[in-house]
Amino acid sequence: MSRAGGAARPPVLDDEEVCVARPFQHQVGGHNAVVTVPGLQYVAKPIDASRREYNFYQRTPEKLAPLVPIFYGTATLVFSPDAAARTSKRRKSPGVIPVPTEGPMDRGASSDSDEAECTVTRQTTSSDLAFAVLQGERTSENEDGCEDVSRSITDAAASGVHEQEGANPWSLTMYQKQLDKDLPQNPSEGGSAVDCILLENLTSKFKLPCILDVKIGARSYADDASPQKQARSVAKSLSTTSHQLGFRICGMQVYSQEKGMYLCQDKYYGRALTVDTVGSALESFFALNTGKSPRDSRRGRQLVSAFLAKLETLRAVVTTLDGVRFYSSSLLLIYEGDLGEDTDTLKTPNVDARVIDFANTSQDVSRAGPDTGFIEGVESLAEWLSQLIA
Repeated sequence: MSRAGGAARPPVLDDEEVCVARPFQHQVGGHNAVVTVPGLQYVAKPIDASRREYNFYQRTPEKLAPLVPIFYGTATLVFSPDAAARTSKRRKSPGVIPVPTEGPMDRGASSDSDEAECTVTRQTTSSDLAFAVLQGERTSENEDGCEDVSRSITDAAASGVHEQEGANPWSLTMYQKQLDKDLPQNPSEGGSAVDCILLENLTSKFKLPCILDVKIGARSYADDASPQKQARSVAKSLSTTSHQLGFRICGMQVYSQEKGMYLCQDKYYGRALTVDTVGSALESFFALNTGKSPRDSRRGRQLVSAFLAKLETLRAVVTTLDGVRFYSSSLLLIYEGDLGEDTDTLKTPNVDARVIDFANTSQDVSRAGPDTGFIEGVESLAEWLSQLIA
């Protein structure tokens, strides 16, 4: 299997049913839909109008290739309302699940024993996984920068939160966004054909992937962005942790052993975080899985240490890349949420960390030096993660 820039030939898509795109179960962030094709082991994304992301994967720097998803080429897939309906089942949950927003979590007595962490409350399969959205303050806006409360998947319903079976709610939101954009042009067809890039499914080696999407760097607009878009982007950065810390949480899902379901947050929660609350949010990425702070768990310390090693590898590689600018790219951190799959505390835990989302990336050889904003963001994230086990 070859890496980006020398992609392996993807399976032939010649069966009509195979070509129907379905919401990707584990999409936690992003501006566009990530989808799967039944029976095929990759994910797909619509090709952006600028084709910058497609072009990036076509000529990914060789040193960076192991740190981004494998690129398999392109395919035309059908987005269908029926596919979204088959993926989603909604049921009522008794209440809203809180997420820590201030100060450290209640860690209790420190212990190096993980025995209490190994109880799974119910068995799950990929088809019956439940996803619940966590409580949190949110802001929302549409693509024109105007307030649009309906964009938030966690519209504050006083009657409680909806528990979603089948896929992360953000995935369904982005799939519907793609349908809303394309179906008005083909109202009688019940679906729309979309050209997509085919990428490695980074969650395929995990049974219950816990995922954190972190946008890296203070700048998120492309070189050719309009003055209006640049202004909106700068304002968003200044009002979030992107400006002060060089990174911003854009989505999260953690499998809770206690509740037997995924607990999720979207990008609007991440925008509301501050320097005072982002530490607890990062801590919850680990603690919600087992109920223990990473500082008080051998496995938690191992997970954080494994991610720190991957961040250092990424930092070292990016420092050698002249002219590449990762504007609005994210870092996807993934670890195994099933303790039965990750019980040997003597081995490095199963984790992954890859750079994703290259729709605003620039590769300009006339620019001297590496992307210092991206490097500073990676270093800042590493510093905050280090504090979780200090």
